[in-house]
Amino acid sequence: MDLKDRFFGAIMGSGIGDALGAPTEFCKEAEIPNLFGKRVVDYYSNRAFQLGEVTDDTQMMFCIARSLINSKDINLNEIADNFIYWYKKDGRGCGRLCRNAIKELKKGVPPTEAGYNAWLLTEKKSAGNGGVMRNACVPLFFMNDFDKLIKSTEDICKITHYDPRCVLSCKAHSVAMYALLHDKNPYDLVMANCSGIDTEFDEILNEAKNKKIIDYVLDEDNMGYTYLAILVGLSAIFNYDNFEEPIFDIVNKGGDADTNAAVAGGLLGAKYGINAIPKYLVEKFYNYDECLDIANKLYENHK
Repeated sequence: MDLKDRFFGAIMGSGIGDALGAPTEFCKEAEIPNLFGKRVVDYYSNRAFQLGEVTDDTQMMFCIARSLINSKDINLNEIADNFIYWYKKDGRGCGRLCRNAIKELKKGVPPTEAGYNAWLLTEKKSAGNGGVMRNACVPLFFMNDFDKLIKSTEDICKITHYDPRCVLSCKAHSVAMYALLHDKNPYDLVMANCSGIDTEFDEILNEAKNKKIIDYVLDEDNMGYTYLAILVGLSAIFNYDNFEEPIFDIVNKGGDADTNAAVAGGLLGAKYGINAIPKYLVEKFYNYDECLDIANKLYENHK
């Protein structure tokens, strides 16, 4: 498998996971068979999105990717402007913490401070998954500079999600994808670079290594927690040998299904490449052209 396959797999996988999970988002696992008539293994439309259309998870990733491609480097102000523009134009699905950070940005607060201010409004308690859900393009862009990848990942996350748990989740996601792109062991690299910072994360990492997604409960009150999203994503690459099985296990678990599947889908796509994603999912993907364009430009920048 060549590197281009992995780039395309990461972007398409993240978007396709997002689109597949959107209809079961916030559902209870037990009610999904009744709501959909069967186990979900395809796209469904709902009132907010077209059949196979991505949500805010991927739209915000597009905001980051377009800035990286345009500036040929990290540009926090441009990323922030892209977030504001997207929020004004669409904004569907934007979470409370992210909305509050964007409100700060709209007032002229620098992107290095907006996320912190929004976090303060939660009394430093909110650790949502809105940072890690949109991260797939970052390790692709910085795959040849590990130190810059880590710094950029952290800085981009903090624009809206300042909590250290959010930052560590994004860091683990970037490190895992970096490992996959370089044919290294993702568990070993995440362990070397992300463990020993937070004991809860260390427990998550150990759990992800030894437990398949089918054994998790993802539809409870903590469904939007950043550590739950990265747990699911890491479990997908540690315990499965294909793209579709873990993705559909996630989608049929309910909870924050679009984000969980986006995080896992990007990692699985980087691991197995675009050709591992079932053809019918690629062909019916509403945002295919947009993802193709971004994956192409990220890959050309890499070359």
